[in-house]
Amino acid sequence: MILFLFTVPEMNLMCMFDTSNRQTLLDELALAESDHSFILSHEDAEEFYGIDRVEETEIIFLLQSAIKKLNNLTDEEFSKIVFQSTNEDDEGDGGGVTDSE
Repeated sequence: MILFLFTVPEMNLMCMFDTSNRQTLLDELALAESDHSFILSHEDAEEFYGIDRVEETEIIFLLQSAIKKLNNLTDEEFSKIVFQSTNEDDEGDGGGVTDSE
C-alpha cells in the first residue's frame, strides 16, 4: 500500500499551477522556485493559505517540498491525485494517492 500525502499548503500551492501532468507541474514549480517573487501577492496568501502573510522562506520551503514529493511519484500515482485547494481548517491532510496492491 502506498500512501502519499501533500500538506494543505503544498496542495494549495500546486493548485496555482498547471496540474495536467506531473512533468508540467514539476517544470512550473521549478521555474517558480528560481523566481518566486511573482508567486503570491498578499491577497493570494490570504486566499490560499488562510493567513495574513506568507514569508518568502515559507514559499521556498513549500516549493522545494512539493518538488521533492512529486519527484518521488510515478506518473500513474500522480494521475490519481485530486487537485483542489482547501482551507487548513478542513479535515484531512491535503491531497494524496492511495493505492492498494
